[in-house]
Amino acid sequence: MLAQDEISKKYQQQMMMAVYRYEQKKHVLEELKNLLGSAKIPHIPLKGSVVQKLYPTAWLRTSCDIDILIHQEDVDKAIELLNKSGYKRQSDATTHDHSFIAPGKVHLELHYSLNQGEQMQETNAILDTVWEHSTLDKGTQYCYQMDRGMFVFYHIAHMAKHFIAGGCGIRPFIDLYLLKNNDFCDSPQLSVFLKKANLTVFYESAMKLVGVWFENKSHDNITEPMESFVLTGGVYGSTTNSAAVKAAKGESKIKTFWKLMFLSRTNLEIIYPNLRKHPMLLPFYQIKRWFRIFTPQKRKRITDLTTARNSVTKNEIDSVANLLEGLELK
Repeated sequence: MLAQDEISKKYQQQMMMAVYRYEQKKHVLEELKNLLGSAKIPHIPLKGSVVQKLYPTAWLRTSCDIDILIHQEDVDKAIELLNKSGYKRQSDATTHDHSFIAPGKVHLELHYSLNQGEQMQETNAILDTVWEHSTLDKGTQYCYQMDRGMFVFYHIAHMAKHFIAGGCGIRPFIDLYLLKNNDFCDSPQLSVFLKKANLTVFYESAMKLVGVWFENKSHDNITEPMESFVLTGGVYGSTTNSAAVKAAKGESKIKTFWKLMFLSRTNLEIIYPNLRKHPMLLPFYQIKRWFRIFTPQKRKRITDLTTARNSVTKNEIDSVANLLEGLELK
């Protein structure tokens, strides 16, 4: 049991660390916007760097990195610019971004797509129009901001993506509460987007859970299991939840392992664009990706996912299946 003074000391340490990280990221983001603007590269800040402005104090909205979106045709130009400016590229591209470490040790994800994965094609089609639903930020020439409807839709889409991967944590619900209270959710456009992407029920259920947590409303037959799934999934989702989702969707153990080992051609083409011109190189790029994923950290993740998939119980599968069906995510 910690003494009161110990608790106070640890709280102060964490608070000062949060303030320090916020100021650090704020400085890097401004530097990054200036760099991209000077190179005439249009860009859109994403996620925490936008929603943190709605918090009572911006540093309360912690985040691990900076996310910023550019056009795919500007990727090579941006990478060259960042390399020259002291940013260290971390790895090959994923299906939507390049990873960098800024000179101040801040992690940057340079997005060239808002793609949420192959399971969310209707969602991706809407997110592909993000530039059509964004306007220049005041006083800038190349920094854009999403319209409110698109911003909330992207937030919900990203929540849903993580939810069906094992859990999305509590923070997106806090963000959603603040977005709602600052009139971001009133856009008629949002309703249209949600309906087209079949995310209306998930959005409404998330809003109900926001009401339970922050507005003293009562649980119903959806919010209670949804709460349990989120709280047991931790910040980024658990391997057990992820395995239960895969099983609930009828994915066999063999198929789960196969999908971990062999990326689809569509996603490989995003990581390795040269594959579009030379489709016969597909086996080569699959093997190249294996060298990338067989790091100790990623190898452990594959092992953990495989172990969890093999040990998930029927009760866990049935519970998650009912939840996904209720949220219309199955």
